[in-house]
Amino acid sequence: MNNNRSNTPFILIETPRAGKWNHRHIVAPGIPQQAYLDIIETARQKSEGDNFLAVGHNNKVKQFTTDRYAPELLILAGIDTKRLSKNQKQALQDSLTSLLSSVDKLVTENIDWNREGENDPVVREELAVWFNLHFKVVEAIAWNPKLKRLSKKIMPVIIATTVLVLLGLVSYFGFKIGEKPKESSDVVAANQLIQMLSDALSGDKGENRKKVSEELEKLNLIELVSKNSERWKISSDRVKQIDFNKVTIERVFPGDISRLFLNKENSINLNSPQIVKDLIACKEQIINFATLQNTNTSYTPFITLDQVDKLKKEITDHRKDKNEFYSGVISGNEDLKTSCGEDLAKNNPLKFLKDCYRDYGIKNHENIFFWKKAKSLLDSCGEIKL
Repeated sequence: MNNNRSNTPFILIETPRAGKWNHRHIVAPGIPQQAYLDIIETARQKSEGDNFLAVGHNNKVKQFTTDRYAPELLILAGIDTKRLSKNQKQALQDSLTSLLSSVDKLVTENIDWNREGENDPVVREELAVWFNLHFKVVEAIAWNPKLKRLSKKIMPVIIATTVLVLLGLVSYFGFKIGEKPKESSDVVAANQLIQMLSDALSGDKGENRKKVSEELEKLNLIELVSKNSERWKISSDRVKQIDFNKVTIERVFPGDISRLFLNKENSINLNSPQIVKDLIACKEQIINFATLQNTNTSYTPFITLDQVDKLKKEITDHRKDKNEFYSGVISGNEDLKTSCGEDLAKNNPLKFLKDCYRDYGIKNHENIFFWKKAKSLLDSCGEIKL
C-alpha cells in the first residue's frame, strides 16, 4: 500500500482517551495529516461520507483524566463510497466494527500516552496490519475528487468501467460482492501470533513486534509472503490450524520437555499475556540451565528440540560425572535408588531431574550448584499456571 498518496485508502482512529492529551489521532506509518484532517470533521457527525465509512459514534468511552464520555472513531478513509453497493458498505462497516475491541486494547494497553502522545498523530504499525488483513481490496476504489468535475455524459461510462475492474479484482482476490475481504488463513494466523506475543511483552511494542517476527522466522514458524512484502504467513505445521486459546503444550515445548510441567492440563492459552510471559521465563531457565548462549531468542515461548537435547545432556552428564557421589547418597535407600538412579538419568533425564530433586535435591541443593539451577528451572517450568 502506498501511504504517501493522499487518495490511497487507509484506516485511522480518533480517540478521546489519550491520557493527559485527551484527544489524539492514530494512523499507520506514512499517512500525511492532509489526508485525513478534512475527513475527521465530517466523520464526527455521521458514519458515511463521500470518501469514508466510520464506526463508533454510539460507542462512547470515558476519558482517562475526566468524567466525560466521547465517541471513539475508527474510520476507513479514502474510498469512493458512491461506487459501493449497500451490501458492500455493510460488509466494510462490519469489518470496522469487529476491530473495535482491538482499538480498545491498542488505546488502553499498548500505547504509552505519556511518551507517544506528545505528537499528533500517533503512528502505529498495527493499523497497517489491520488494513492489509481486512481492507486490502478497497484500494481498487480509491476516492478521487477530480472525478466529481467530469461531465455527466461520460460519468456513467467511467462508473461502468470501474465496476468491471472492481469485479475483476474482487474475483482475483477470491471474494464475492457483498462479502467482507478475507485474507489467507496462514497470513491471518501469522499476524495473530505475532500480535499476541508482542502484546505480552513490556517495552516498545514496535520493537517487540520486530523481535518476535525475527525469532519466529529463525524458528521456521513464519515466512514472508514475498520478498517485497511485510506480511507474514505461517510456514510450519507446528503452529498451523490451531486455536490459539487452547494450544497443545507439545506444539510450544516439543518432545518430552512438557513432562517438566506439574499441571495436569495438556494445553495452554497463547492469548493470555501472563501465560506467554511464564512460558518465556521457563524457556530462559532452560537456556540458562543448559549453559546455552542466549542469542536473543527469548521473545517467544517456542523452544527447539536442539535446546531440549542440550538440557537433557547437561542432566545426564551431571549424573555420570557424579557416579561415586550418588552411590554413597543412595546406598541403602531404595527410594533414592529409583528416583536418583543412573539408569533413570540416562533413559529419562527430565524425570530424573524432577524425581531426584523431590526426594533428594530439595533438601541438599544449597550444597550442590546443580540443584540450585534445578530449583530455578523447576520453579519456572514446573509451576506455570496453565
